[in-house]
Amino acid sequence: MASYDPAVLAALKALPASHRRHLIARIKKHPKGVSNEDARLEVVASTLTADDLRYYSGLYQAHGGVIDWRIPRKVENPIKSIETHLKRKFPGVLTGLRPELVENAPPKLHQLIPRQGRLNVTYVEWAKPRLASRGYDSVMTQPPAYFRVSLREKPFTLEMWHVPRGRQPFLAAIIGADIGHQFLGNALLDTTLCRLETRPLQAALEKSLGAIETDVFWVGNGNDHLQHCSVGADETISVRKQRDYLDQAKRFPMREESKRKWVFWTTHHDKYIEKSYYTIKLLRGSFVGEMTISDDISDTAIENLRTNVVSLF
Repeated sequence: MASYDPAVLAALKALPASHRRHLIARIKKHPKGVSNEDARLEVVASTLTADDLRYYSGLYQAHGGVIDWRIPRKVENPIKSIETHLKRKFPGVLTGLRPELVENAPPKLHQLIPRQGRLNVTYVEWAKPRLASRGYDSVMTQPPAYFRVSLREKPFTLEMWHVPRGRQPFLAAIIGADIGHQFLGNALLDTTLCRLETRPLQAALEKSLGAIETDVFWVGNGNDHLQHCSVGADETISVRKQRDYLDQAKRFPMREESKRKWVFWTTHHDKYIEKSYYTIKLLRGSFVGEMTISDDISDTAIENLRTNVVSLF
């Protein structure tokens, strides 16, 4: 068996199964006796260098959730300067500050993780207390809650990921204070929030991504005997062209659409084609246009989505 970098192998094993299978299939002929996936991944790892590791290490996120992008209007592209500033202002931020948390206090900076073309900044606060089962007993626990902010290049963008609904403006103000107004300006007031609140914006993103609308969700108007309803389709044609959708829209014209869901595809550097989903909220006042991304989405797919969203603003 050829030698390989253990770190590369570990990164490969952390990939979703479909991505692993793609890499294994690229090896046209495996050595005799190599039949199980672990052994075949070792063959794949032997073909990659330590430099290739950056494409796989930390590539996939653990969870989906609400994601927002803000474009600072009055600054250039200061990623490297912000990294230097934070390392000087918060010694130890690269390994994690582990701040002392106080209940009902604002989130605190925990860790800075530099990546190619972006900086990931993690904040932490106490989550709300909740009951957890331990054996036959129920105990009250209060784990920390982590929020991730990414500062991305081209264009310079403030990305808030997995931040609870409605907390984005609050966290933006804290980030602005930590990073400094010389880099972000006023992180809340001097930024353009990239929310797809109108059908033309949603259609423009659908076209630029090559996305297909797969699901539509409705809520009743109060007099409707069926308060909630959804229609889904396969991923080859828009749900709006499906008979089920057309029938529902015709039978219940007063029912309001609450959200829509799309599928899109991202091609990675190794030619793997990743399928991901995003959902856009259509109701609830100030949250109209809010986007949610699917679980296990890669950073490459998030970057693809971000580039196409911010180009509309």
